[in-house]
Amino acid sequence: MGIFDKIFGRKSKDLKIRDVSIEKGGVEKKITVTNIEELVEKKDVEGLIKALKDKDINVRDGAAEALCKVGDERAVEPLTEALLKDKAWEVRRYAAEALGNIGVPEVVAPLTAALNNDPYICNITGRAVVRLFANSALMKIERTKSATTPLERLLTCQWSSPSPSQEVTALTETLRRNCKSISDRDISQCLDAIKNLSKTKDPVVTEVLCYTALVASHYKVRNSSAYALKTMTDSEIIQILCEALHYDRQVNPLVFSDWTLPTYALNTLEIVIDTSARGAIVDFLNDFRKTWSMKGDTIVTGVDMFTLGAQLDSEKSICISACRALAALGGSDAVIAIKAVLSDPYWSNYYDIRKELPNLIAKANHGGGE
Repeated sequence: MGIFDKIFGRKSKDLKIRDVSIEKGGVEKKITVTNIEELVEKKDVEGLIKALKDKDINVRDGAAEALCKVGDERAVEPLTEALLKDKAWEVRRYAAEALGNIGVPEVVAPLTAALNNDPYICNITGRAVVRLFANSALMKIERTKSATTPLERLLTCQWSSPSPSQEVTALTETLRRNCKSISDRDISQCLDAIKNLSKTKDPVVTEVLCYTALVASHYKVRNSSAYALKTMTDSEIIQILCEALHYDRQVNPLVFSDWTLPTYALNTLEIVIDTSARGAIVDFLNDFRKTWSMKGDTIVTGVDMFTLGAQLDSEKSICISACRALAALGGSDAVIAIKAVLSDPYWSNYYDIRKELPNLIAKANHGGGE
């Protein structure tokens, strides 16, 4: 569940047991909202499509969210109808994401229509939420088509190993299906998959674990992947993590999740502790510090509008994450970069930075976590 869902959307307590009639194989049967997860496990696309048309918003919302995981071309038409006609913005938001995950050419036109015309604007943040997710879906489709760098291919799950073992394929599918969820069940399945993946010798494993470390929604899943990578990383994986520090800004600057990928990359590099990444992190931190020190009071993009104050917690967190990664690596370059943050009047206004950075400087001076 993303931040929008936590603040404005469907809460888990709303998903009460409710009968829904679906027809399968000529036989009508009853399902409940609570076993939509069962439909996902069975990849019962027909059942999810039926639920997508239910009169209850919670059922439709749950079905649309489930179709984000299942991803099947049979759902394109009903998802398109939901995206363009459903009265509930929550359903339209998940329909946009699901269409982006399916990614066939037919979804581009409805996603573009939603990007240009969806009327919903959150009255608290001023965000055009559905347009934002339609934009992200279109970007994902474009990235998949034009993926050229190792990071781009990894983010679109185009592994360098063309034929991973059957065991790795099954574990990878479990991660891809569940890693963006924060439900206890999905987290548990991801952690088990990571544990089993780390025991295999297939060369694609490091890429899969790197993917999870960069995109998983729950910190336990990301950290578990990072600790597994710590024992098996190679230069290519470190290069991918370093490239991720700048990737989102190059592709789609200043959208809501623009710092998510760099933040997760920094957290992974802090755990992995590979000194070859030090220079890239120093450059990132210096650039980030100077860029945000010069920002004005308001940032506006085509699909999003928000005040700089809404980003304060995010920018502080990213800055501290970079300093933590450098402290773990140690070295004189790391010390200089962290001290520059602490001495900058803009950044030293933050209590958390004044409190934590002296300890990080001391850690870096003593060689970090090596």
